[in-house]
Amino acid sequence: MKLTCVLIIAVLILTACQFIAADNTEYRKWRRSGTSTGMRLGSRDCGPWCWGQNKCCPDESCRSLHESCT
Repeated sequence: MKLTCVLIIAVLILTACQFIAADNTEYRKWRRSGTSTGMRLGSRDCGPWCWGQNKCCPDESCRSLHESCT
């Protein structure tokens, strides 16, 4: 009975680890594709730091959402 419980817990832990690894891979692909909030608003060449409350302007500069692109 104890062995069965240990095996079930081990399988659950391994399954959780696989899901975490898969989620991290999908997140990296999503970030590289330019679909994050900041990069979606302009050029994809602003870099990974331009996201959240920022936007990427056509001249590849990262600005606040409240600033206009000049």
